[in-house]
This record gives sequence, structure tokens and C-alpha cells, in this order.
Amino acid sequence: HSAYSTHPELAKFAINLAKKQKLLISTHFLESKAENAWLKEAKGGFKEWFKNFTPDLKPLYKASEFIQLFKGVRTLFT
Repeated sequence: HSAYSTHPELAKFAINLAKKQKLLISTHFLESKAENAWLKEAKGGFKEWFKNFTPDLKPLYKASEFIQLFKGVRTLFT
């Protein structure tokens, strides 16, 4: 789904499946200023929203780490 909401284990599973099946994979990425602030600095609107769900307030990825996951697989970043 996206860098702010998909656990790394699930992302790796989906990406590996796409590689094996030679599928195109699509993901949402940096669609808003809020998402950008969250991934770069762990602050902004996403931080406030995540307080409702977890005490561990930190992004799952840096933007560059998320992009690197998709190396070698056809990917549509939306």
C-alpha cells in the first residue's frame, strides 16, 4: 500500500511474490506534504494520527529505504 502503513515483512513478501510471478507492483509514495514530513522527520499530521494506534511513533522506512525495496521489480509509484 504505502511507506507509512505497510510493515517491512509484508512489503518484502509482496515484492518477492511480484518478482517470482513477473508482476507489476503498485504503491502509493509521497502523495502529500504530511507523508513527506513523516518519512523525513517523523513529525506532522501523520504523527498525530499514529498516536491513536501505537506508542512507538517512528516511520517504518526512510524514503530511500522504501524505494530500495523495489529494486529489480517493475513498480508503479503513485
